[in-house]
Amino acid sequence: MGALGYLYRRTIVNRTKMALRKPVTYVYGIFILFYIVIVPFSFKVLIDEFGAASPGGMAAVLTIFGFWMLPANLISYAKRKGLVYRNCDVHFLFPSPIRPKKVLLYAHVRTLIFQFVVNILVAVFGALLFHVEVWRMVIYFFFALVIENIMEAGLMMVSYGSENLNEKHRKGLVVMSYALILAFVLIGVVTYLQNGLNMDSVMGFIHGDAVQLVPITGWYIAVVHLIFMGPTTVNVIGTVLYALFTVAIVIAARKMKCTGEYYEDAIQFADDYEVLIANRKAGNSE
Repeated sequence: MGALGYLYRRTIVNRTKMALRKPVTYVYGIFILFYIVIVPFSFKVLIDEFGAASPGGMAAVLTIFGFWMLPANLISYAKRKGLVYRNCDVHFLFPSPIRPKKVLLYAHVRTLIFQFVVNILVAVFGALLFHVEVWRMVIYFFFALVIENIMEAGLMMVSYGSENLNEKHRKGLVVMSYALILAFVLIGVVTYLQNGLNMDSVMGFIHGDAVQLVPITGWYIAVVHLIFMGPTTVNVIGTVLYALFTVAIVIAARKMKCTGEYYEDAIQFADDYEVLIANRKAGNSE
């Protein structure tokens, strides 16, 4: 990925230089630093109030994010709206001899810096606020930044770029993603009917075995529970299924047919994105 690597590096350097020339960048920087310092203290009050300062509490927080994160990404990829290409990318990359699969990976790789920063903060907050052992946070950091990205890159390539999938298949992926969300809702409803609405039932739902056996998202949650709460029969099974799914989706991504058919949708989304950015700069919320 020599040419793409060069483009990625130059894009970061140029955007950094442009940002440093704008006074508003420093204003935003102050606000971000303020939130990084203040929010953890506010969050700590809630953690202490609910008695969640433990590895189990950390697993619960990550589980809550997992409920919507993976299904939402799959829906956006299946609709070919999950990757952001700017017009400069469209004009430079799409006509180039670079393979379409690499162009797909380029869009995903651009998010890694943000993910790196977020996962660093998660690791630090996990150790400081939830009192999670450092070795557990190191394992989670590796999993989140490496393993999870490999799985999501494969999932993105297959659902977004595979020409073996027609429009009917893509709609099926969207329906399947909503079905995953519905599965969690149904498990929550059953838990509520059995135990009522209280903190014990909520935590029982979040840490429950049924949640960890829901395909893909539940398997991710099983890995999180294995890392932070130790092995159980269910989270080990879920982790194995997650590993097998990761291998399968990577193999599928390598073997899939992808000649650039997705370019048309990507160009349309890039145009819409540029219009959105221009409207925001002009103060138009429409």
